[in-house]
Amino acid sequence: MGSGASISKNDSLPSDVPGKSPSCICCEDYILSRGSEVVVPRQDVLEALTVAVESSKVDGPILLVAKSGAGKSTALAQFVSKICSPDDTQLHVLSVYVGSVDRSTIPVFFLRDVVDRLNNIVKSVCGLESFLMDNIESIDDVLVLSNLMYQCADAIQSSGKNRLILIFDALNELDASGLSLTWLPMRLPKGCQYIFSTIDPDSVEPGSPSFAPTRDVFKVLEQRWKFGTENIIHLNPMTRIARETLLQKLATPLIISSETCDLILKKADQSPLFLKLVAHGLKRLPQNADIIDAVKTFPGSVAGFFDFIVLSLEEKIGRKSAEILLGTVWSVAGDILLSQLKKMVSIELTPEAESLLKNLLQKR
Repeated sequence: MGSGASISKNDSLPSDVPGKSPSCICCEDYILSRGSEVVVPRQDVLEALTVAVESSKVDGPILLVAKSGAGKSTALAQFVSKICSPDDTQLHVLSVYVGSVDRSTIPVFFLRDVVDRLNNIVKSVCGLESFLMDNIESIDDVLVLSNLMYQCADAIQSSGKNRLILIFDALNELDASGLSLTWLPMRLPKGCQYIFSTIDPDSVEPGSPSFAPTRDVFKVLEQRWKFGTENIIHLNPMTRIARETLLQKLATPLIISSETCDLILKKADQSPLFLKLVAHGLKRLPQNADIIDAVKTFPGSVAGFFDFIVLSLEEKIGRKSAEILLGTVWSVAGDILLSQLKKMVSIELTPEAESLLKNLLQKR
């Protein structure tokens, strides 16, 4: 169908956060950033998204909803990969992966990136060299940036038959200042389309820290855009066969026996994120370990598994060092990369301890 904006490959990913995206990326960078992850295609969602963006009957934004850890971001990456083709230069796809990197939960920071990349499309693809100012990074007013985003989108769709898809992934991760979504233009020019994703608030425990922002952003989405049934796509749970296939791929080079697989798939949480954590736990087991007995001790939820990893980290580097490391992560609300953390604290990490900490940070 289309290709991504022609953005420099110098916009590379942090080497210590595999699978994480910059805050705003063109479609081919998005494919590269997610391409190393082990995935099982979600054909039902891919088809639903493709039909929605191609159908003249679907007006307004598209909303992808799922439980936490169900694979929304991966499904969107598969969708981008599917619709983008180097032979079609008229479709431009940019994605904001909220919460992926430092300060990417704050609209003013990622909107600068969005406007800058849209500005590059206007200049290079549409040939409007002097369309916008060059000092976009100095703008700190979200409403100004929002207006510039609309102007860029309008210029892109006005130049021939160009189309634009703007993806805002994981809106539930937004900082409190962005949950009102007033930084997003209510409507985009014809030929331009939004795709949003967020966690289903009904799937979040009312007492959990994530409940209020998840509920609030979902309520705002419904109030601002009044989605019809054709505009909302639900990411359904994976089938058992798909979960088993994903687990086997994630655990490679280990070979998971059918008995072990049955034990894992009987755990309470069956999200792709949980299976990824389980595979990580299996790979860390000593060679002579009894895998069946080990799996029986594995927690049954994502939250429980994170606690499990924290305890393992304490065993590797000591409780005091672990408290310093994790206290530093907590003090910056998780917005820190492993490379940054290592510069801030003077603690030597073994390769295994570093792997544990990396796993915690990249899925914070």
